[in-house]
Amino acid sequence: MGHTRINTNPTMTRYLVEELGVFENDPIVICDVGARGGFEPQWQVFSSQACSIGFEPDPIEFARLQDSLSSATDRIYPLALGKQRERRLFSICRHPGGSSFYPADLHFIERFPPEYAQELTVTQTLEVETVSLDEFVRDYQISTIDFLKLDTEGSELDILQGARNILQNSVLGLSLEVLFHSSMRQQPTFSDIDRFLQAMGFQLFDLEIYRHARRALPRPMSKFGNTDIGQVLWGQALYLRDGVAEIDRSNSSDCQPWHQTRILKLASLMEIFTLPDCALELIRDSTAFLDRDLQTSIERAIVRNVNSLTEPAMNIQSADRLSTAPSHVPQPRGYAQRFDCLSAAELQHLAQTITTSPYLAASQLSTNFQGSRGFSVIFTRSGIDRVKEHFPGFAPYLDKALKSACNAFYLNPLLLDEGMGVEPHVDCSISSYDMVLTIPKIVSVLYVQVPEDTIGGELILRTEQRLIGTIVPQTNKLVYFVGQLLHSVNPVHCSSSRISLICEQYHLSEDRLKNIPEFEIKSAAKKY
Repeated sequence: MGHTRINTNPTMTRYLVEELGVFENDPIVICDVGARGGFEPQWQVFSSQACSIGFEPDPIEFARLQDSLSSATDRIYPLALGKQRERRLFSICRHPGGSSFYPADLHFIERFPPEYAQELTVTQTLEVETVSLDEFVRDYQISTIDFLKLDTEGSELDILQGARNILQNSVLGLSLEVLFHSSMRQQPTFSDIDRFLQAMGFQLFDLEIYRHARRALPRPMSKFGNTDIGQVLWGQALYLRDGVAEIDRSNSSDCQPWHQTRILKLASLMEIFTLPDCALELIRDSTAFLDRDLQTSIERAIVRNVNSLTEPAMNIQSADRLSTAPSHVPQPRGYAQRFDCLSAAELQHLAQTITTSPYLAASQLSTNFQGSRGFSVIFTRSGIDRVKEHFPGFAPYLDKALKSACNAFYLNPLLLDEGMGVEPHVDCSISSYDMVLTIPKIVSVLYVQVPEDTIGGELILRTEQRLIGTIVPQTNKLVYFVGQLLHSVNPVHCSSSRISLICEQYHLSEDRLKNIPEFEIKSAAKKY
């Protein structure tokens, strides 16, 4: 399991790698402990300027990983890491990913749906030799590890305790699974790990939590195994060094020396894990280490990357108090629906325009849309004709969906495949053009294609205080909702892609409108 809040378009990091080649002589080194499933895809942005080291003690999975290596610099080792060199009992579970040095407490697990206990039942116990990471890097003459990912079903703290030297002298960040309650595996918990890593100089920068419903009221599980209700049991934690604070006290003997490459590696990690504010702060605070022109160009690359800011904790009272809601949106609901928006021919042309577009690629929107596909079209009212000329299939939708009170638009075709959803967020994509947080006056959603066998995929609209509405997807339904509403999409289950067309509609002042392109396309497609 890894982080879901991953920046799929880290423009600063791409600039450093593709334009400047800053890591060619000092590649970023990623260490993946518990590498089942392969190296995580976010590291591909570094191309040949990265080196990945993986550990996987399962001989079958090790052989598969060894055969799948695509880079000459990547390595997989069939070793189990621990606090020290010793022999320990390792429990093999029916579900291989649950195997651990810390077997699950089935008495506790049986309080959850039966499949939990079935998957975590121990089928075999082996005696396995462990080695510490410090011993490994010493024996293999590895001087640097920049990022450490741990997914070892409970032995994370043991591994960290065997990596004190490399943690203090090299590592910039870590991603690891943490358990909040020892009753599940009788293993060290999040609080134990947090205390240890803080003592090593790391700070918690992100924590994704996962909950599981008791068998008394079972709930459908998402693709990550968590449920919408239930006790929080575990999480995915991200720890990084606070580069700004360490640079400020760089004369202290207990701080590792900072230099340009080390700073840029940490900034790249921050950008990849959706912390552009932290990356920008670090770059701006590193004047003593970075050439001024380089610093300026990097700052611009970071700002360009903020293409879909989200503010789920915005101060929204309730839909019936949104005095700025357009007059055609009924109060107090905060949303409206229109059926049979387009003719059958118009709808078919629109679907073909989206699915055959050379711009269609992995979504460049925020990490709330991870795994989805699409592209973005940004335009002002004066650019509508250019949009229609470039995308004739969009014309009927634009004629019927755009509101006269709005003068700037951020249009997103969106494809969701099996199991995908959208996390809660508030739209403000237009803010990337002048870095002023702006919420759309209204958001429109047209369901272009909803497969007949679709289950789920409901649009959830809410304020901080209460649920406003649950919109069931239906082909050719047009939905409007007030831009201030927090919204999400439940995971969709269907045999083919669900297609929708979303338009954030803004009303900007004349001064701000000057910063918005009349017509622009954003796409992750490499060639079009």
